[in-house]
Amino acid sequence: MLQSVNIFRERKTGNFVLNPNGTFRGYGAYVALFPYREVNDPSPERVGLLVVDMLEHSGPTGYRISQIQEYDDANLDDETRYVREKYFSSRKQDSTSALAKKFAHGKVEYRAGQKSWLIRSLKYSSELRSLEPFSERRVKHSTGVEQLGEAVTKMLEEV
Repeated sequence: MLQSVNIFRERKTGNFVLNPNGTFRGYGAYVALFPYREVNDPSPERVGLLVVDMLEHSGPTGYRISQIQEYDDANLDDETRYVREKYFSSRKQDSTSALAKKFAHGKVEYRAGQKSWLIRSLKYSSELRSLEPFSERRVKHSTGVEQLGEAVTKMLEEV
């Protein structure tokens, strides 16, 4: 089972926005899930702890795709509403290219049984009009969440 977390780092402020990815039964793609969280004080330990917390919310939702409204109702909280309104409220400005200008984007992935997290930074390709892998790095669990947070922060500074 793949678990993953989207990580956005606002270029202007350095704030992080994270949300898990998961699946619905009867739907073959990974999609962004609730909750959304914001980190205003991006210390490596805080970022790493939040990534691990979001990984726990990722993966199969247990809901069918036809039950998406039930999932939303059960998992939409005040912080998620606040973060989505603050960062992603303007649909006209939320094209992939506009978001790529506003945020550095990355993902942290974990597969069951692995002893490391895979961190990927993504860069916008105007030719393909999508985010493409830019760099990746593995961080062993044994090094701790602070190392995970430090690696995430460094990779997103390079994009």
